[in-house]
Amino acid sequence: MKNIKNKMIENNIISKDIVSSFFMECLIFNVPDEYFCLNTKRNCLNIIKYLSNTDLSNFVKQDGHYKLFGSSSEQWSIDKANELIKKLNIYIYSGIDTISAPIP
Repeated sequence: MKNIKNKMIENNIISKDIVSSFFMECLIFNVPDEYFCLNTKRNCLNIIKYLSNTDLSNFVKQDGHYKLFGSSSEQWSIDKANELIKKLNIYIYSGIDTISAPIP
């Protein structure tokens, strides 16, 4: 996912200020284990699908205790997270990236 984020920044699809690597990792930390498999392409699709259909408001940081979203400087904006997820969907499902290739 980090590589996809970096490609999206390189292609001016998102700006660097939308998400840091730490916040991206925190998003993924909150995805349940059953959405992960050995296929990298399938993982990306599963993660994006989960994030697109989930209430993010109760997500926590990787420590498992502190809320990911809020108004402190150590928290992320839920609006920016939703913007990122929306753009990830467009990027992946529009075929811009090779990750969107059919999965056997």
